Amino acid sequence: MSPVYVCDQSAILKILLHSAKYPAASVNGVLLGRVKSDQKTVEIVDAIPLLHSFLSLAPALETALVQVSSYAKQQQDLELVGYYHANERFSDTDLGTPARKVADKLYSNNNVACTLLIDSSKLRSSLQKKAGEFLQLYVKDESGRNWVKSPVDSSLKYDSGSVLSVFLQMCTEGRHTKLSDFDDHLNDLGRDWRNKDLLT
Repeated sequence: MSPVYVCDQSAILKILLHSAKYPAASVNGVLLGRVKSDQKTVEIVDAIPLLHSFLSLAPALETALVQVSSYAKQQQDLELVGYYHANERFSDTDLGTPARKVADKLYSNNNVACTLLIDSSKLRSSLQKKAGEFLQLYVKDESGRNWVKSPVDSSLKYDSGSVLSVFLQMCTEGRHTKLSDFDDHLNDLGRDWRNKDLLT
């Protein structure tokens, strides 16, 4: 049985802001957090935006993962606990092959790693209502070979209403334009992919 994933508001906000900054592109990133000692709960406390152009470009991705892993070890015993992805097309609600390969890479180093996929159609509806679920949790099946949608809604916990209100306010303020992913950092080394001051 897979653990329960508890997602902090700041992590979800960074995921949404990354997607909002590049609405016509697929985006991805990694999730940082802590695994409880009984491995029944994974706390997702931060999201690091990686790429928005060539999501499976091996050299950029490998470099990003090494740097993020090193950063995580310096931050209160955080580790890479998952991957997030938003598809380019609004109607695409599937975790495609490139996304699965990146998620596999993270899973090979942490067997409780999950994948979060933004469901853009549900996100639009949720934004209009300022409530509703818009993240789809993927976990490995019992064989550990395939990514499957989590059959249990309670496996992912987050306060969608609160997150959506803050997200809308931040977009109004233009905060999404200030987010930097690893792609941005490679183009301008002055851009901080950690986005430490983005939410303050």
